[in-house]
Amino acid sequence: MSGVEVPKRILTNNGAQADDMLILTKPLGTEVLFNACRSGRLPRAELDSVLPQVAFLNGLAMETAN
Repeated sequence: MSGVEVPKRILTNNGAQADDMLILTKPLGTEVLFNACRSGRLPRAELDSVLPQVAFLNGLAMETAN
């Protein structure tokens, strides 16, 4: 088993409404870079400068959500 989910603690965006707060967990466009790397269009080394920032920001988001 790689993980266990607790249904009441799953955060989704399917109930988002106008005027809800949006918390960005990483710079805009980061996911485009990850997808390009996954598809072989961007060398993995190109992500090295982005990964520490993304990891840090995701950690802050997790703390805020808890």
